[in-house]
Parts: sequence; C-alpha cells; structure tokens
Amino acid sequence: MKKIRSNEEWAGLVNEQRLSGKSVAAFCREKAIHPNLFYRKKQLSGSTGTFVKVPTITGDRRAVEIKSGDLVIRLEMPFADAELVRVLRCIREAENAVIS
Repeated sequence: MKKIRSNEEWAGLVNEQRLSGKSVAAFCREKAIHPNLFYRKKQLSGSTGTFVKVPTITGDRRAVEIKSGDLVIRLEMPFADAELVRVLRCIREAENAVIS
C-alpha cells in the first residue's frame, strides 16, 4: 500500500538520511522507500531540508514565479518538469554559496 507523506515528513527523511551517514540505497531499503522517489524528493529539498512551495497552476495563468529571499524567478508556461528541477537546483546552489 502506498504511503502518502507530507512535505514536512519528506524533509525529515531527507535530513535523517543525511545525518545517518548511510547511502541513499541502504536508507531507502531500511525505510521501504523507492530510491527514485527519494532522489526526486531530495532534489526538491533545500540545504536546510525544507521544500520550496510551488503554486498550483489553474485557470489562465501564463507563468509561475518562485521567490527565494530577494530573488524572483519567473517560468513561462509551459515548462518541463526537468526545467523546474534545474531552476530549484540553481536556487539551492546560490543559497549554499551565500552561506559558505
């Protein structure tokens, strides 16, 4: 049976795996999580283990704006999932660079 987890639960699992020192494969086996799903959730998590909330697209919206601090990124519709993942990675890397 599929288990539905909230963003907070996923963030906790991502953080738990990081702190455990175990490989993703070993951690996922232990927790009965498919590794591909874990990697997808991990990619969407930021360095702090929190998830970026992306608004649901409804109606006649033509773009999505993602805000992180003073940074605003606008993605014109339509866009591929892979494009969104790349944008989120760039945001995470930029935030890590500022922290370092």
